[in-house]
Amino acid sequence: MLKVEMISATTLTCKIERGGFLGSYKDVFVPNVTFAMSNFTEKDKRDIEMAVKNQTANGIIVTRQELGSDITPKKLVIAQKNMIARANKANIPVLISAHLLSSMRYKKIPLRAELLDIGNCILDGADGLILTAETAVGLYPEETVAYLAGACKEAEACTPLPCDQVTGTALAAVLAAQRVLAAAIVVVTSTGNSAQVIAKYRPRCPIMAVTRYAPIARKLHLWRGIMPIVYEESPDVDWQNDLDKRVNYCIKWAIARGFVRIGDPVVIVSGWRQGSGFTNTMRIVYAVAEG
Repeated sequence: MLKVEMISATTLTCKIERGGFLGSYKDVFVPNVTFAMSNFTEKDKRDIEMAVKNQTANGIIVTRQELGSDITPKKLVIAQKNMIARANKANIPVLISAHLLSSMRYKKIPLRAELLDIGNCILDGADGLILTAETAVGLYPEETVAYLAGACKEAEACTPLPCDQVTGTALAAVLAAQRVLAAAIVVVTSTGNSAQVIAKYRPRCPIMAVTRYAPIARKLHLWRGIMPIVYEESPDVDWQNDLDKRVNYCIKWAIARGFVRIGDPVVIVSGWRQGSGFTNTMRIVYAVAEG
């Protein structure tokens, strides 16, 4: 890193603040200074127009070398994580560039800290990582790519443990309830297990568990957010028709007591067949006065 101390008509006198190899075509950063020159050349404008005309895919590249010159190093980690999170939320591909395996420009084995950095980029949600000088002018480009690929594969393998169908349905129901601002989650249950699993993930709306068994209903009072409802009508011969009756009964019960208003979205969780242990269905309905 060089710091300019004196400027003449044709030369710059600099102080070496951090030594190293100085190559050609290096970037120059001038912090906290506003230039009169344009940020874009005519070629840049033509390239942008061509990209827009051909509907080139949008994406974000976080170039940490330039970013580290614009903000202090201690803020770089939070800035990178923030940009990745925002890009993921907007469903825009985000790639991280520069200073991934810098040590491998001259060494055949990377630093552990660099491998940890790569893993964290993947776990944070980066769609891709871009090598620059490591492969452009580095001594071990093949080994660098191999280490990068290996670290990415290891990070991608760190996924949550697979869950059963009840847990998967419960997670889907809670997320759907949050996104559609559901007034309630209605769970049709025989043993109470499905309602208990949903309560584990703390939805912001009430969980109305409709069951035919009073002992199950009493037990469900122990779980946060669950409002057990005992359905006392005789079972219908047609199981699907009986399921709809229980759901409608629960929604009418909630409307009568002010928990749900007509037109409110309600998330329904049920099984795909009669009996316990078959919960794998989640759907969204809108409350009506008559079911």
